[in-house]
Amino acid sequence: MKRLALLLIPLLLVLAVALPGLLRRDYTRLEPIPSINNSLRFTVSQRLVMARYVRNALEETGRGREAPPPRSLPSVSRTRVFALLFSKDGEFIQVQSGFGSLKEGLTEVADALRADPRIAERFGPDLSGVVLRLEILRWLRKLDTDVPAASRLRVEAGLHGLVLQLPDRLVIQHPWDIQLGDWEVSQGPKRRARRTERMMRRLTREAGMLSDGWRRAHLYRFRTNGFIQYRKGEMPVSLYRGNVLLDADLGFDGIRRGLIAASDWLIRNQDDRGKFTYLYRPVPDRSNFPLHYGMVRHAGTAYGLFAAHRVTGDNRYLEGARSSMDYMWNHSTPPLFRPSLLSVRQNGISLLGASALALLALCEKPDNLRTDKDLDRMRRLAGFLAHMQTGDGAFYTIHLQALLGWMPKKQALYFPGESLLALARLHEFDPDPKWLETARRAAGYQIAEFQRTGKPDNWTIQGLARLYRSDPNPRYAEACFEMAEVQMNHQYGVGRNYPHKDYPGGFDNSRPPRSTPAASRTEALSEAYRLARFIGDDQRAQWIGRALLKAAWFILNQQYRPQNVYHLPDPARALGGIRGGPVDNAIRIDYNQHSIIALAGAMEAAEYLGVK
Repeated sequence: MKRLALLLIPLLLVLAVALPGLLRRDYTRLEPIPSINNSLRFTVSQRLVMARYVRNALEETGRGREAPPPRSLPSVSRTRVFALLFSKDGEFIQVQSGFGSLKEGLTEVADALRADPRIAERFGPDLSGVVLRLEILRWLRKLDTDVPAASRLRVEAGLHGLVLQLPDRLVIQHPWDIQLGDWEVSQGPKRRARRTERMMRRLTREAGMLSDGWRRAHLYRFRTNGFIQYRKGEMPVSLYRGNVLLDADLGFDGIRRGLIAASDWLIRNQDDRGKFTYLYRPVPDRSNFPLHYGMVRHAGTAYGLFAAHRVTGDNRYLEGARSSMDYMWNHSTPPLFRPSLLSVRQNGISLLGASALALLALCEKPDNLRTDKDLDRMRRLAGFLAHMQTGDGAFYTIHLQALLGWMPKKQALYFPGESLLALARLHEFDPDPKWLETARRAAGYQIAEFQRTGKPDNWTIQGLARLYRSDPNPRYAEACFEMAEVQMNHQYGVGRNYPHKDYPGGFDNSRPPRSTPAASRTEALSEAYRLARFIGDDQRAQWIGRALLKAAWFILNQQYRPQNVYHLPDPARALGGIRGGPVDNAIRIDYNQHSIIALAGAMEAAEYLGVK
């Protein structure tokens, strides 16, 4: 045994020295791949020819005949073709051609599919109902890797594919890998940088290199032109970042349909207790993650369902909102040493934000259905908000802070603005001077914070707009519109040019834009729009109204519709849900809740602007 150990030790030492060197081999002296730049503008008939050729090639194989090469195609001398076939359970088979002409690429992928034994095993003899997706290489360019870190590489997730050149092969990361593989990074600061770093780690791991291997080989990015055919004979539909984009002129009816679908998703995902499926990941078909369930977002979802009922008159949403409120009352108790007040708790902690949203939900409940018990709860919740406020208008976040008299250096995000809005809404039909005074102090503090930081708060915009109705102080209207203007200056297609076709209506706090930031900002802009109409400022109302319509277009492009659920194992379960963003498949209740209220505002703007 000792002799064996003595023999192994030198071998391990050699490996320890040699292995990093092998993994760090430098391939930058290889002859680079020539750049490709194709102008791919296929007509519908040309897409149909390509789809028909691939399908016919598969069917002709079963009959012992070979399909003739495709005709009537544009002359593309150097490209690459990728073909994906999707089964009903979301699983897919993917093949790709080498570099060559478009006709050669189509022939190669057809041959590859024809020779693939998985086709018969997974799809059977009838391929008419199989979803076919074709992606044609549009351009390929070498990336400059002389950057400080991988996060600085100019890569747009979901649009740009990556290629790492090795001596014996090309390691390819397709643009659609992040969506079909469902590996978007978690939320938080520097998300785009973390996403790019993850893309590079996955690419170099596939190449068998260390994480910085992309510096020791030629790295390329590429774009494709893609389309999808859902059934044999159907007209193929153009794809952008794997999505079928909506028509630009969405109009009132299109926005209303999207609002209804988002509301339907919520009530379909609500149990008998009133609790929601908090988080659903459609690609792996996994849901809930109970440790993440939050009463703040639950209360906000009740508010969203009451709003959906107000807009549509559908009693299903009213019952869903009532049921969710019943669940919430089971988590609501008087805060410690304050038996006359009421707070919503999370893990035994009385929360300002959840209590404010519970009050806001009851304010949204139809007036004719609001009971004396509801009003009592509203006053007790409002009393808790007032108790959580300091003399200068700031708010504690949790009740323990109020008991200790310890104000954190920085207020919690959103909660103070939610409290301002809830108190302003309550005062509209319960004109207790206490609610008005608490709201005034909150407004003063939030306006001062905006003037100090230049950063608007979406809930504060709404709170100021509603407070103006009860207390028409010009300061509130001015601050509301100033904050709204800052938000619109950061909206793609309004205050900012957009670099990609699916950006308009989104906001530049992330790239690509995300659904919830777009929806929450649109909620705020909706109240600014209503305030403009309330005071008779039609020019401003039209300006903000057009921004609302652009936002609605972006939000609804993140909604699961029949056209973009082909890659999911349970398409019906995802329908109507609002995903996190163009490369984030997850659906969470607040994504839908914010979108519902945002779309309600966009509907009003569409009607006002005459966009049907």
